[in-house]
Amino acid sequence: MKILKNQHFRRIIILGLMFFVSIFFISSNYAPAAVCRKALSRCTIDAVVAGLFSGPQSFLLYFSGGFMGYSRCLKYYI
Repeated sequence: MKILKNQHFRRIIILGLMFFVSIFFISSNYAPAAVCRKALSRCTIDAVVAGLFSGPQSFLLYFSGGFMGYSRCLKYYI
């Protein structure tokens, strides 16, 4: 776990995940899912803030919860 203690590696992971999420938002462009995308973006912001202050483990925990909520929203809300 030494590699996760390196600040440079942490920043690369967070920037890569933010890039993936932004591409995901751009690629999903159907209108009824706007509510779900908005909730996922808010959850992603919370996850990034938690990741910056607490580390990548908390980022992954918050983001996985938000992503599961997003998939459930797409399945049952739309």
